[in-house]
Amino acid sequence: MEAGRDRDHNAAHEATLLARQVAQAAGHDRSTSPIGAPQVVQFEPHQPEQCGFVPNLLLDITSVFDRKRKAMECMGAQSHLVQYYTDLGLRRGVQAVRNGGAKTIVQAEAYQRVFPIVGSELR
Repeated sequence: MEAGRDRDHNAAHEATLLARQVAQAAGHDRSTSPIGAPQVVQFEPHQPEQCGFVPNLLLDITSVFDRKRKAMECMGAQSHLVQYYTDLGLRRGVQAVRNGGAKTIVQAEAYQRVFPIVGSELR
C-alpha cells in the first residue's frame, strides 16, 4: 500500500471496482444478463495531494448545497470538514463557471473518473 492512503477507503474502492467487473461479466452468473459497465467516479478527498486526485468532472450542487451542509453537520466525527468542504465548494463553483458552466453555479464538487467516457461527438 502506498504511503498516505488509508485502508478502509482503499478497500471500498477495490470492492466497487470488483462489483463493476462482475456487473459487466457475461457468464459470471448464468441466470442473469450482464448489466453493463457503470461509470465509477471518485469524490474529492480532503487531502488530494496524498492520493494523486486529479478532477475531471465538476458537478453543480448549488441547488442542494444547504441539504448537503446539514448532512455534513450531523457527522460529529468530521465536523472539522464542514467549513473545509463549504469553502472548497465555492472555489469549485468558480472553477465550474470559468470552465463553461452556467453562470448560476455557486457550489460545485469535483470528481475524478476512473474510466473514460464514451461519446459520439466532442462537446
